[in-house]
Amino acid sequence: MRKPLILWSTLAFAIIVAGFTFWSPQHKTVIERAEDGTLFVSNFPDSDKLALDWWKRYKLTLQQRYNLIPTKGYFSLTIMDFGKGYVELPAEDFIAGISQDDYLCFDSIKNKKRCLEKEVMASMAGDITKKVFIYIGETEYIQYPDGTIEKAK
Repeated sequence: MRKPLILWSTLAFAIIVAGFTFWSPQHKTVIERAEDGTLFVSNFPDSDKLALDWWKRYKLTLQQRYNLIPTKGYFSLTIMDFGKGYVELPAEDFIAGISQDDYLCFDSIKNKKRCLEKEVMASMAGDITKKVFIYIGETEYIQYPDGTIEKAK
């Protein structure tokens, strides 16, 4: 009587473990604001590999929908973390390490909460028809016109 219960329990456990092992949820990055060569996002991929995959997948969207990347010629794009969202510009406090230079404020927002803290997640620069240099943290990558990306030496 106990053998079928143990068998079904073991089988259910194996299915659950396999599901968590082989099924990985899609990483959902949300573009919160795009302006002047800067893109503010929530939930940006946290590894270089995932960030590079995201760049390859969304480069055309950034080009067509947000007009951040020209079809030819030089461009520069900075991807920043949206973080806590819009906040009031804090008062300078050098002892606490708070500087207003760490915030980007938008005059188009008519509210006290109109600033975003600057935290660069990645940056891209180059010519889409030639080489694009991608910086994620301290690591530099080069994307060639055929789409291949390699770590810079």
